[in-house]
Amino acid sequence: MSTQGSRLKEFRETLRLSQADLANSLGIAGPSITKVEKDKNNLSNENLVKLATIYNLNINWLLINKGDMFIKENAANVSDEFKGIIKAEVVNLLHEYGLTDVIK
Repeated sequence: MSTQGSRLKEFRETLRLSQADLANSLGIAGPSITKVEKDKNNLSNENLVKLATIYNLNINWLLINKGDMFIKENAANVSDEFKGIIKAEVVNLLHEYGLTDVIK
């Protein structure tokens, strides 16, 4: 059975990234990736958004094994519910970094 952890590992290996490389791109410690890949931990919403943004990773695929590994250009395979989650997380990050003037 495919798990979130095994899919993260498959994604990482598809891009030929080491655990350290992936962790560095997310700004987290390398052992964090190991824990996620072993299904002992989950990625934060912030890091899920980073994966989608940096690597074009389809978060639906990662979380629930739905769709392709990578987001299509039109992002039609991303559910409306998850689009709302991403939007809320982006708004939270903008507030956190004092960039509220870009929110419309």
